[in-house]
Amino acid sequence: MGGRSLRRSGRSRPVAARPGQGLLRVAVVGTAVALVAGVAGLVSADVARTVLTPVSFVLAAVGIGAFVWSYASAIERSRTAEIAVSQLYLVAGDVAPPPVKRTLRWALWTQIVLALGVMVVGFARTKPQEFNWAATAIVVPLFGLGINGMWVARHGTFGPRILTPRPPRRSAPIPDPTPEMEQDSPHG
Repeated sequence: MGGRSLRRSGRSRPVAARPGQGLLRVAVVGTAVALVAGVAGLVSADVARTVLTPVSFVLAAVGIGAFVWSYASAIERSRTAEIAVSQLYLVAGDVAPPPVKRTLRWALWTQIVLALGVMVVGFARTKPQEFNWAATAIVVPLFGLGINGMWVARHGTFGPRILTPRPPRRSAPIPDPTPEMEQDSPHG
């Protein structure tokens, strides 16, 4: 989108890309790749082993890396902004514009439904004592969670941090000036 230009009065001017468009494309493309690999993985156990498994693990690895990066970035932003985990990874609240929320949520829910569906169908087709290669799709939603976190950590809008006063520190107990009674001393 950054290379396109808008024609107006014979002059060309670059179209301003909205922030985070690259991450939205990554979410959509990753979801499409997962869908193709998931459907292909249902063809046979060999296809699931050679296509679906590597695709699932690569998407999961990318998602885990994005998850870690987004968490570290959110910790840094939390010094000045009030950030909730649900905002960060599920795009809850008003942290993103509605089109961005729809795209990120659609991608994540598609990955979850795909992973569960492929795994269930794979189990239905697998004989006892066989490994269900289609079950490797269950790690795909890690990709969506990581990309969501990355987008929100970089481009999300949060409210100001709510600072609450710290409770007072407890001081060391004051020793009792009365001596303790001995074991066999007379009671009074």
